[in-house]
Amino acid sequence: MSTSGQATGNLPKPKYVSAKAIAREYDVPVSQVHRGAREGWLPVMKFGRYSRFDPEKVKVALEGREDA
Repeated sequence: MSTSGQATGNLPKPKYVSAKAIAREYDVPVSQVHRGAREGWLPVMKFGRYSRFDPEKVKVALEGREDA
């Protein structure tokens, strides 16, 4: 019995995603996601020149801005 097909199904969902993924989720331009990261109202992790976002932390941050 081969387990090669099962290995990919068991991989955990990535914790950090790209700005493009966040932009797609909230239907906004990628530039707006990068702006939020630069201005500090979107939590971001930097990996060298790459920015990655934790979708749960982004959701919490945006919920806190609803009244802004």
